[in-house]
Amino acid sequence: MKYSLFPMSSLDEAVCRRFLMRVLFSAVGRRDPVDLLSRDRTSGEGDVFTEGSLLQAIRKVKPDIIYLYLTQEMAYLDEKDDRYVKSIMELYRHLDYKSEDEALKEVMIHKIMGQDEGRPHDFNLCIQELGSALNKIHEKHSEAELYVNISSGTPAIENALYLLASFSSYKMRVVQVDAPGFVGESNSNNEKKQKVDYDQELANLSILEANKEKLRAYYPPLENMNYTLKKRLMIGNINQFNYKAALTIARTVADFLDASVISLIKAADYKSTLDNTRKESALKGVKKSLRFSEYKKRGVRIVDYLLYLDLNLKRGLLLDFFRGLTPFIINVFELYLKRVLKIPLDSYTEERGRKGIRRCFSPEKLDRDDTGRKIHSLLTRGRTVKFNFGNSIASWHCLILIKGLSTDVDFIRKCQQLRDIEVAIRNPVAHRIVSLDENGVVHMMSEATRKSGKRTGGKTPADIMDLCQKVLEACGLDLPPDVWQTYENINKHIISLL
Repeated sequence: MKYSLFPMSSLDEAVCRRFLMRVLFSAVGRRDPVDLLSRDRTSGEGDVFTEGSLLQAIRKVKPDIIYLYLTQEMAYLDEKDDRYVKSIMELYRHLDYKSEDEALKEVMIHKIMGQDEGRPHDFNLCIQELGSALNKIHEKHSEAELYVNISSGTPAIENALYLLASFSSYKMRVVQVDAPGFVGESNSNNEKKQKVDYDQELANLSILEANKEKLRAYYPPLENMNYTLKKRLMIGNINQFNYKAALTIARTVADFLDASVISLIKAADYKSTLDNTRKESALKGVKKSLRFSEYKKRGVRIVDYLLYLDLNLKRGLLLDFFRGLTPFIINVFELYLKRVLKIPLDSYTEERGRKGIRRCFSPEKLDRDDTGRKIHSLLTRGRTVKFNFGNSIASWHCLILIKGLSTDVDFIRKCQQLRDIEVAIRNPVAHRIVSLDENGVVHMMSEATRKSGKRTGGKTPADIMDLCQKVLEACGLDLPPDVWQTYENINKHIISLL
C-alpha cells in the first residue's frame, strides 16, 4: 500500500497506467476518519465512534487512487498522527473484493494541501482551488473513472464539489453519504456532545464494527448541466446543418460522448463539403451498427452534389447555390444522354489544353458513325455563327442534343427551364459582386420571362431545387424515396446518439 503527497512521482504514474482505475477525490472533514463522541448514541453508555463520510465513500467506490484535500485545520490534525492514511490502510484490510485480482491491487493515497488561508467556508475560494485540483487529476488520469465525495468537508467545500461536478466538461460521479441514524435523539443534539480525543485504536474498532453495518454511501443521480446545455447547442447546430460548430462543441464534452458520435459528426461535415475520402476515413471510427445510411449506387457523385446544393439553399447561401448550378446542369444533361438515350458521349469527345482542362466535341470522332454524325448535324445546323469545336462542352450543347434525340416532351421542357435559370440567374451572379435573397431570385426570373416571353418566371429557390431533383430522378438512377432527406435523416441519427 502506497501513499504520497501531491503531485505523484513518475514511478506512481507508471503503476497507475497498468489499471483501468477508479480515482476518488475527497475533502476531509472534522468527522473524518471517524466521529468520536463521549456518549453512545444508541444506548447512552460509554463512547461511540461512527465511521465518517470519507471511509464510507471509500467502501462504496473501492478506489485504486485516493486524493485527500486537507484544509489548513485538517492538515494540522493530520500532522499530529497521520490519522487519515492509517485509517484508510486499516479499512483496506477489511474491504470485500469481488475477485482475487482486485484484492491484490495497491491503493495510492495523495494529499493535496489546501491553500484556504484559514477560510474553508469561502465558497469562491473553494470553487477555484477545488476546480484546479480536479482538472489536474483528470488530466493525469484521463482514462480513469473519477469519483467525488460530496459529503466531507465544510458546507462550502461540499457545495463547491457538487457544483463543479454538475458543470464539469468531463465525467465525474458523485458519492453521497447519509448521516448515521440515531435513536431517541436528533442530529442537532448529537452535534453538541463532547468530542473524545482521537485514538487510532478506537478508529480501527469503528472500522471493524462498520463492516457489520449497512453502507450509508450511494451514488445520487446527477445531471451534468454543462453537457445538457452543450447538447442543446449541438442539436441546434446539427439541425441547421452546421456540423463544424457542432463538432467544436462536441469536442468540449467528449468525455460524455461515445467516440462514434464525434466521428459521425466529422463524417457528416466532410460529406457536406463533398470530401468523400475524409468522410470514409471518419466513418472507420464508427461502429458499423451506428453508421448513417446514404446513397452509394451509380451516380452517387451527382446525387451528393445536388444534396450539397440543397444544403446551401437550406443554410440560406443563395449565391453559393446558384453559382454551383452549372456543374450540376452539365452533368445531369450528360447523364441523361448516356443512361437514358444510350449515347456514348465520351466516344465523341477529346481533352484539349496543356493539362486537358477542356473537354470538347471532336469532329473527327463524330464523323465515325451514324450517331456521331447525327450529333454533329444537331450541333451545327441552323446556326448563324459557325459552331466552335474548340470550346468546352456546355449545358446548351447538351440541351441541343436532348431536344434533337429525346421524345420526352415533359423532360425537354424541364431541361429548358434549367437552362433558362442558368442564363437568368447563375450567369449574372457568378461574375458580379452582389447579394441575393429569395425576392431577388423571383424578380430576376420574372424579368427574364418578360424579356424572353418564356414561361419560366416566378420560380422561388425551392421551386428550382425541386426542378433539379425531378430532372435527376428522370435519369434512371433508381434513387430511394427519401434520398432528398439524407441530411435530415443523418441529423436525426446523430441527435439520437447524443
